[in-house]
Amino acid sequence: MASIAVEEPSAEPAYCRRSRLQALKISRVLSGVLGTAWAVIAVAPLYFLVLGSLRGEGAYLTANPWWPSGGVTLSNYRVALSGVGTALLNSVIVTVSVCALVIVLSVPAAYAIVRGRGRGIRLCYVLFLAGLAIPIEGTIVSVFIIVLHLHLYNSLAGIIVPTAAFSMALAVLILVAFLRDVPSELYEAMELDGAGRMQLLRSLVFPMARPPLLGIGVFVALSSWNSLLLPLVTTTSNAQAVLPVALLRLESSNGADYPAILASVVWSAIPIIVLYLVGRRQLIGGLVIGSSSNLGR
Repeated sequence: MASIAVEEPSAEPAYCRRSRLQALKISRVLSGVLGTAWAVIAVAPLYFLVLGSLRGEGAYLTANPWWPSGGVTLSNYRVALSGVGTALLNSVIVTVSVCALVIVLSVPAAYAIVRGRGRGIRLCYVLFLAGLAIPIEGTIVSVFIIVLHLHLYNSLAGIIVPTAAFSMALAVLILVAFLRDVPSELYEAMELDGAGRMQLLRSLVFPMARPPLLGIGVFVALSSWNSLLLPLVTTTSNAQAVLPVALLRLESSNGADYPAILASVVWSAIPIIVLYLVGRRQLIGGLVIGSSSNLGR
């Protein structure tokens, strides 16, 4: 039998290889230029903020805003802390409480939606989805009336409860999508071993939902920390004000003291930056664990 000759693929021409390498170099240079430009755009406001907060009021108005001249002073931070110190503590309490409420309540709600049966469960899920379509601005009058009738006005609870309620919809949606990918055999095996619902939640659902809970916690913390409308409507007392409200009132009372206002903004940003620096590895690790478990299934 005559052998059939197989033609080997011809090598890539030299000019094609040079063109490909040149295009790769151009793309790398372009990526570097765009990345540097984006970094400058992102860092420039922070640089202006910190530099302005370290200047006296006179130097702030006369010196070059982008050049460190005119002397450095930390008195603005002392003035800002005396003006927003209580609000800083209130924001920490509100943020931690809202995150705890959302996590504790959304996991059982998502578990009930995934494992439950009946029209009532489906109706609850539809209501959670409807909560995503309703903006907070459209319900602010109703929220104010409810907070007032519950005697929560001018209290941190009047901020915590509505903020957690508005954050529940997205948390439940994310958790339902995650828990639906968990094999039913895991739930059934624990139920055969005699595990109740609380033990299922504690030993199976909460540990497996750790990756999405980390992302939900970061999102809820950021939205709670930066929330202005709800605290502005539900509180009028300076003792119960959170940071965004305190910054607004500080700007109104000290309209000309711009360095103190900038120092207050720096104080408000420090906890979020520290939270990111401390928790970024746990967040990335949780996401990697969740993606690897999904790939394993």
